[in-house]
Amino acid sequence: MNTPLREDAFHVDRISAPLSKSPLSQEMKLDAACELLNLGMTQFLTLSNKDLRKEDINPSLAPKSFTAKSDIFSSCEKNARVSGLRFNSKAPYIPRSEFSRRQSSSFSQPDPNDPWHFEKIDCIATSPNWDRLDGIRKWKGRNKKKGTTIYFEIDDPKFWKLVREEKIKASSHDRILSQAAFKLSGGNRTRIIFLRVLKYNDLKVSSAATLEELTSDLYKRFGDVSTSSASKLPLFPDQASI
Repeated sequence: MNTPLREDAFHVDRISAPLSKSPLSQEMKLDAACELLNLGMTQFLTLSNKDLRKEDINPSLAPKSFTAKSDIFSSCEKNARVSGLRFNSKAPYIPRSEFSRRQSSSFSQPDPNDPWHFEKIDCIATSPNWDRLDGIRKWKGRNKKKGTTIYFEIDDPKFWKLVREEKIKASSHDRILSQAAFKLSGGNRTRIIFLRVLKYNDLKVSSAATLEELTSDLYKRFGDVSTSSASKLPLFPDQASI
C-alpha cells in the first residue's frame, strides 16, 4: 500500500532575492556587447595567424580584419622604437620578433584570366619564409627602387636547392635581385612570384631568363597562361647593378 506524500515532506529554502523580471537596460546591453567585442578583438590580434587557422579562422572569412591586423603589426615593425605590443593588462606580451607571424599578404584574389607582367625587382627581405610548402604566409620585403612593402613567393628551384644544401647565408635584412612575374588589380600588384633569383646578397643563384623562358616557367606551374606585352624592362640587369 502506497503511503500518501505529506505536504511538508519536502522543504524548499526561500529565495532571498527574487529574480528580476525587468529587462536589461539599453545601456547594460551596449556595455555587454562592447565587452564581448573587446575580448574577441584582443584575442584575434594577439593570436598568430597560424594559431587562428588551427581554429578554422581563415583570411577568406574576414579579409578586411586580417588586412587591418597586418597593417597594425607592419606599421609597428617599421618603427624601431617599438620592441613589443600588449593590447591590455591581461593580454600576453607580443615581442617584436613575433610581429611577422601576425602579418599577411593582400587577400584580394586576381582574376585568373588577367595577364601576367614581368619586371626586375631589387628588394630587401625583411621577413623571410623558409618553408617552401607554406601556401599562406609570403615573404615580405621592401622594394629598393620604390621604397614600398611587397609580399612575394620564390619559385626558383635552384634557389631552394641551395637552401637545402645550406649554401644560402641569411642575415636580418638580405638583398634579393630577381626576375619576377606579377598580376595587377586596380593598379596594385596582387601576386608577385620571383621566378629567377639572380643574386641573394653576394651569391649568384640563377642566370637571367628571356621573356619566353619566364613564360615557360609560369606555364609549368599554372598551365595555360596569358602574358602582357607591356612587361617592365629591363629584365636583364647590367653587371654594375648586381
